Amino acid sequence: MATLLAPNPGLTAARTVRRPTVSPNRVSQPEWLLSVLSLLVAIVSFLADTGDEIAIVIGTLVLLTALQLIAAIRQSLQSGVMGRPLLVGSLLIAFYGEAFVSSLQNPAFRMPFEAPVGFDQFPIRLVRIGLVYVALFQLATLAGYSLRFRATARMFNVAKRQDRSESVVRVALYVFAACAWVPLIASYGFDFQAIGQVLLSSRHAISDVAGRDAGLLVNFSSLSLFGSAALFAKVIFSRSPLKLLDLVVACIGIVPTIASGTRYRLLYIFIPLLVIAFDRLVKQRQYRRLTLIALGGMLMLMVFQTQVAVRRVGWSHLLEMKGDTFLAMKPTLQFDSLLFAVYLVPRHHPYFMEPMTPYFFIHWVPRSLWLNKPIAKSFEYYNATWTRGAKLKVFNVTPSIMGEYHLNWGVFGVPMIGLWIGFLLYLSDECMLRTNVAKPCLAAVAIGMAYAFILASLRDYAPVYFVHFAIGAAATYFLTRRASLVAPGICFRVPDPKLRSLPLRAAGKP
Repeated sequence: MATLLAPNPGLTAARTVRRPTVSPNRVSQPEWLLSVLSLLVAIVSFLADTGDEIAIVIGTLVLLTALQLIAAIRQSLQSGVMGRPLLVGSLLIAFYGEAFVSSLQNPAFRMPFEAPVGFDQFPIRLVRIGLVYVALFQLATLAGYSLRFRATARMFNVAKRQDRSESVVRVALYVFAACAWVPLIASYGFDFQAIGQVLLSSRHAISDVAGRDAGLLVNFSSLSLFGSAALFAKVIFSRSPLKLLDLVVACIGIVPTIASGTRYRLLYIFIPLLVIAFDRLVKQRQYRRLTLIALGGMLMLMVFQTQVAVRRVGWSHLLEMKGDTFLAMKPTLQFDSLLFAVYLVPRHHPYFMEPMTPYFFIHWVPRSLWLNKPIAKSFEYYNATWTRGAKLKVFNVTPSIMGEYHLNWGVFGVPMIGLWIGFLLYLSDECMLRTNVAKPCLAAVAIGMAYAFILASLRDYAPVYFVHFAIGAAATYFLTRRASLVAPGICFRVPDPKLRSLPLRAAGKP
């Protein structure tokens, strides 16, 4: 005989939200072992004196990180969240992979596109420090991922928020996706010829077409990222009869982002789709279809490479580009950026000792109210030195997250920011575990944008990357409501043994 009790929200709430004693997204022992070995191998690089020897060290690090990626994927197949595979894969491509490619150059570790230094290649001593920094950051992220604080448990309830009515959400997402065009209209009015020229010229648009400063209206583009990502999720994962219209509106919203050539913005659209698809397939045990995730990742990389190849010549010259231009082996230059940061400080400038957190708050203050609103001095010095004083809107270079914290705090800054990034990754994974991916909701899209912020921060831990997630999270809050503890008419077993002795009764019956 079923032991059914009438729903008691006050009683059952405390029972149903209890977390398991062991987190399903814990760091496995092979990941710890491989990360420690990577740090030891990076330290051994100080014994390497020639380019061939350092290449062997870097090749070993690539192998160890690839094995760690496999171990992280294996653990993710049990939990359903792919935070660590995303981070480890990014480190493998942007740092270890590019370091290995640099070791095979002639000359090895050649300086990229005329950096303002008095030599043609990075010295081996800088490469050694760079490898240790990456391995140290890699290990620190695992330590940060393993941190657990009870005070953070309440924020996980945000992941359980339910979408409002379908019609309200759809209309709002259409408006959000269209917001991609607001900054362009604010800059060039309704001169569609100028707007078309801007889109076709990509990065050359800044010099070819003069427009007004969009000011705070540029933040509307962040709404478009959230709107397009949510619409693409509806197209891929739902059975709505309005799929075609959703797809058209989402594509219209993504056009300015692709045309601009700014790759990191696309992360806020692609990454939510990847993590939702992974979570759904794992929880449904459809492991054979996980190859679709790999295909989606390859598509994302292809779009990124196309943006890099075209943005300095314009989309009108797309068909004139050579095939090898799309196969750049160092697409991010993050390892080179890290080495340049190590070269500059403390040799040419003392450590800046500058905390980054205050800039996340003052970023929201309009420059019309604060004309001399500061930007990070460490980034300003780094960028001005590399670009020889070019304006930020024309040309800028990011120091990588490890280079940024080296500029400020030296070797102590690298594990510090690694701990924080690892903890943010843990929070994102825990939130994703609590979302309902059977029917993709806006909360899952917002959490996917949190992953995108973490990956974009590998370039530079800056408020400009946080803005997209913050605005997407705010939009999610207004388009969702608190999840009800117990649905009407639903009966379930109360897990507390003390309650088994109570009289048995069906819900709604005396």
